[in-house]
Formats: sequence, structure tokens, C-alpha cells
Amino acid sequence: MNLGPGSLAAYLGAEIKFDPRANTSWFLGDFSLKALEDKEFDLENEWWRYTCRAYETARETCKGEAIIGFTDLLDAVTVTGQLRGNFPTNLLRDMFTKRERVKRVFKRIHDLLFEYYEESCRIITES
Repeated sequence: MNLGPGSLAAYLGAEIKFDPRANTSWFLGDFSLKALEDKEFDLENEWWRYTCRAYETARETCKGEAIIGFTDLLDAVTVTGQLRGNFPTNLLRDMFTKRERVKRVFKRIHDLLFEYYEESCRIITES
């Protein structure tokens, strides 16, 4: 189950643009650093719910006879860049002009990455 590189960005509100010619997707955000600092785990996000249903379907179908991989959450720095928009320009500018806030945002996105990772593992391995 994979929405593309950076699924975490979609779970945090980025728009997904699917490109069938390149067989990939792009995550487009337009969030301020302040908005990113305030992001929370969103159980109701449509892409998170879609991913959970896919995990559950795979788990029920495989019945322990196959390994279920999980979506590519990516890393906190790249996801932050996707969420800031105009990737990577906005984030690079921020790193020079708003260094301390960027550090806080990286930590917040990193923490969220592990929340989504741990919840993904729980759903996949649930008996």
C-alpha cells in the first residue's frame, strides 16, 4: 500500500497530484511554518483512512501468510518541504531566515512521522 513518496504529507493536509505517465504522485502543500508547528495526528484525514482500510484489507486477506509493507512516509525534512510548497525553495529560504522555527517544525513533523508509523504497525500486526 503506497500513496507515493511522502504519504505523511497527504496525512497532514497536502494535496496529492497523481501523474500516470511517471507512475508516481506529488504532494503539494501551502502551509506556513506556524501551521506546521501546530499540526496534529488526524484520524479523520481521508488519505489516512484510505491507508488504514488498505492495511486492514491486506491483513484480513493475507491471514498471516504474507508480509504487509506499509506506505512510504519519507522523512521529516522532505515532508516539511512538500508541506511548505514550491519544493524545495520555500524550505531552503526558511532554513536561512527562520532557523529556530524550522528546527521546531522538523521536530514536530518527525514526532508525527513516528506516530503514523507506530499506528501503521499496530494496524498491520493486529490479531
